[in-house]
Amino acid sequence: MSQLEPTTVYLEPAVRRALKIKAATTDQSMSALVNDAVRESLREDAVDLAIARRRLRRKAKGIPSEEFIRSLRGSLKPRKGEQSALDYLLAERRKERYR
Repeated sequence: MSQLEPTTVYLEPAVRRALKIKAATTDQSMSALVNDAVRESLREDAVDLAIARRRLRRKAKGIPSEEFIRSLRGSLKPRKGEQSALDYLLAERRKERYR
């Protein structure tokens, strides 16, 4: 295990209680759970950056991202009355932009 550095993190009381319960039920320390969560978040950011880089390369090759997304939309048909996963993700991204 690598060297750990002490850090102060302020959590909402409900989040701290949930973290404490999860630590007890999974036999892990709260620090290990927080480290895992932060590491996963950073990994997701790296994946998002890789996707953005691929989109930039695709645009450079003349394949517009929006056109590519529309082509995916047709292949990911939702059940009747449900929103497709792709539409949901696009809507969430739009919400984040305007916050």
